[in-house]
Amino acid sequence: MPFLRLMTARLTTVGLRIAALATAALLLPVNGQTQCTPAADSILDQNFSLATLCSLVDKDSTNPRLLKPIPLGENWELQPGAKIELRKEIRTNFNMQHIEGTQTYDKPRFLYGLINAMITNKKKDKSIFLELYGVYPNNYNPAWDPYESCERGLLQAWYEYKFPNSPWSVKIGRQCLPNMGEMRLMGEGRYYWHYNAHDGVVATRKTDKMATYLIAAYMYTFKGRDEYTGRNFGQQMRPANKFLTGVYNTWYLPKKYEFDLYNLNVHTFEASPYRSSDGTTGRAQMYGFGSRVRGPLYHKKDLGTLIWGTEAMTQVGNYGGDSKVFTYMLHGDLIWKFDKPWDPSIMLFGNIASGNKDPLSNKINRFDVQLDPSHYAYGLVNVVKLTNMNEIGVAFQVQPNKKTTIRTSAHQFWLNSAKDAWIGADGRTIAWDVTGSSGRDLGRELDLMAKYEFNSHWSIECGGGYFFTGNFGKNVGHGADSWTVYCHQIFNF
Repeated sequence: MPFLRLMTARLTTVGLRIAALATAALLLPVNGQTQCTPAADSILDQNFSLATLCSLVDKDSTNPRLLKPIPLGENWELQPGAKIELRKEIRTNFNMQHIEGTQTYDKPRFLYGLINAMITNKKKDKSIFLELYGVYPNNYNPAWDPYESCERGLLQAWYEYKFPNSPWSVKIGRQCLPNMGEMRLMGEGRYYWHYNAHDGVVATRKTDKMATYLIAAYMYTFKGRDEYTGRNFGQQMRPANKFLTGVYNTWYLPKKYEFDLYNLNVHTFEASPYRSSDGTTGRAQMYGFGSRVRGPLYHKKDLGTLIWGTEAMTQVGNYGGDSKVFTYMLHGDLIWKFDKPWDPSIMLFGNIASGNKDPLSNKINRFDVQLDPSHYAYGLVNVVKLTNMNEIGVAFQVQPNKKTTIRTSAHQFWLNSAKDAWIGADGRTIAWDVTGSSGRDLGRELDLMAKYEFNSHWSIECGGGYFFTGNFGKNVGHGADSWTVYCHQIFNF
């Protein structure tokens, strides 16, 4: 522990200085992360940010290995691996609980470590994977969340079998769920909540023209509040009282088009705390149906390509006793990718996620992200979630070279329903006016981030974001602005 603390202090001090210089030069800050490979043409993709804790071990892995496989007899081999992440932040009003003119500052540091091993037979059709994690945060302000000083545990433990002469495979055990679509619905791991690893079974069928995932998983997540008692917790991984089932299909069509069709369902095991408007409790059953399309619309040689993307999902079912569920989510974007040096791209995008029109009725209209918390691209200060939210924005990205990526974005947020709550990125309720008299203006955000890959084993990302609180927050006593600057490094072994 003394060595780890010394290493963390030195590296995060360097990271802090880099972040401060970037902020001073660019005037804006951001934050970010993600966990895998979305549509290749999206400039707001999940691969840009760094904090991905679920290791990728298949053939398109982005977690390279330094050590060579160790033979285990004639038919098996052991591939060891590891990852270390260091993050330093300076942020203010992190939980948006302050009135206008007041602030709370904290300067947390985070050290994450992963150690894993994969045993594979010579035919590559049978694999066993084990991964342990350690999390060591310090120098944080407990006012914004009751995190513990450290935590260690089991992240993944699964067995995979690939059927001979078949595109099918099945994976059983605790695992990170596969990447599906552009990951709006399946919340990616973030450095506060670490990951979304779940106990279950995933059957996969992959060909050059189609990918299919059949999922049945008992959901674990990092939540700041226990759903049974309402008691606050820190970082512990715990059951989310939910079971996820569904099927997700992606077709790879001619002319670089992608088309998704999916069904994702959430079932709860316990009646509490799912309480309907009449005061009775019951299990929640939500059935989700959606589709996604992405592809090029127009191309002009030496000028660029126009790309469009859209996604829509609806959820129906029952919540608690007699409450009926009907929610929806809509996304749309247009991207122009210039055929110019530095590969500049500009994106216009918008999101709509429904909220409760009447919180006192027996109708549930608040869209629910299946595996929260979900951050994705809804601003990088982490105060908005794809729930009871409308958003429009613009993003611009350049790549001066193969190792460097720079992106800036601007967002405008509103409540979808003025009578429903403002939900933060971690799922907590920031503020709520059931009368609807405080308006819908949540605020605006400006983000800037830069990433540099030294090599396949070492990368660094620095940046920050500033959230200008809107009229809704000011009217309900949460009017202080919020900002974050950070620096994040990842080392893969």
